[in-house]
Amino acid sequence: MNNSNEYTKLVKHWLSEEIDLNNYIVDDSFNIVRDLNKLIKSKQRCSNQYISDASLAKITKILTDDSGFCLIKGLDISGCDHKYLEEFLIDFGSLFGKVIPQNSLDEKIVHVINKGQSLAKGGRYHNTNDSGSMHTDSPQYSKPPKLLGLMCIESAMSGGESRLVDGISIYKKLQEEEINSLNLLNKDFKFDKRGDYKSGEKSYTLAPIFEVGKDKFTFRYLFDYINLKEEDKETLDAISKLNFLLDQDKYNFRIKLEIGDILLVNNYRLAHGRDKFQDHESSKRLLYRLWVN
Repeated sequence: MNNSNEYTKLVKHWLSEEIDLNNYIVDDSFNIVRDLNKLIKSKQRCSNQYISDASLAKITKILTDDSGFCLIKGLDISGCDHKYLEEFLIDFGSLFGKVIPQNSLDEKIVHVINKGQSLAKGGRYHNTNDSGSMHTDSPQYSKPPKLLGLMCIESAMSGGESRLVDGISIYKKLQEEEINSLNLLNKDFKFDKRGDYKSGEKSYTLAPIFEVGKDKFTFRYLFDYINLKEEDKETLDAISKLNFLLDQDKYNFRIKLEIGDILLVNNYRLAHGRDKFQDHESSKRLLYRLWVN
């Protein structure tokens, strides 16, 4: 943990007040958005044949070495059907790596939409309108996705702002002021799969919340999925301190997604969440979720 080459010492980290969103928006002033809009208008599939390596390298650098998130803005998806948009998002994600299934049904696109479920009653986060706790995606699986993509198809009537927290900033705060708690968070926890696993698989994954080394930083967390029944008081206190930090405004950067926006998030580094939202009577807030390794 004291290695001078530790990844957390080599990568810039941030607090919410330090972020200027304009630095991380890729809009129609960039070739990539103009090229993507041409493809969408003609209902063509997306591939690196149409997108320059320089554009992809710029976005990748932001995701890995800078803020850890990027907002693709200005895509005109009016008139597009759901099937085309799902295929388009999968193609777009494939430019950054391998698009991976998100559940035991092997679905590569999952709809984040309120189906009336509740986290308190064991529901899946993406099927509720709860604000929930700040989390990384898929901590309950042995290899979480490196990259999370969220494409806004329909916005909420009110609420539903996306929230981002830099896990490195949280880690360094604990390292400076709560080292005993941090050490406890580095041990293995049981992350429950909430019934979504194939025959022969375990119903949980054992893994630490933080894994840090010379060339890696992995933040794995979703409070509601951790089996706390086996943990002692000191560990529960450490998790409470982590939750407290994740909820502080100084660490939370908020983004209001508009129709056509694609938010890309480094899932190994940033926690994300949302504010509670209220749907329109005639339509529901709908995001397409994508995972890439």
